Amino acid sequence: MANTDKSRLQQFIRDLYEQEELRNRWRSDGTEALFDEYQLSDEERQAFEKIDWRTYRDLGVHPFVGVIRWVMTEDGKKIYSMENFLSEWQTQVKSKTDY
Repeated sequence: MANTDKSRLQQFIRDLYEQEELRNRWRSDGTEALFDEYQLSDEERQAFEKIDWRTYRDLGVHPFVGVIRWVMTEDGKKIYSMENFLSEWQTQVKSKTDY
């Protein structure tokens, strides 16, 4: 399951989005065991937790995959609706100009 190339974080985010079983494990066990399973570095782990767009870019995470992470709640309990996502995204973009 772990990916050895520079897109480990990208694969982790995609798998969380696509695999309900993995999201259930996130809810029940937290992220540390999953981080270990995917062999994520400390930088990748922090970027995931903080939803750090700049680090995502630097690590080679595709912007659309970054959006997938953004629409997931912190504990993986749900995926926001696209309407809620767009509203939040507009608020975030308006409040930040350093992208």
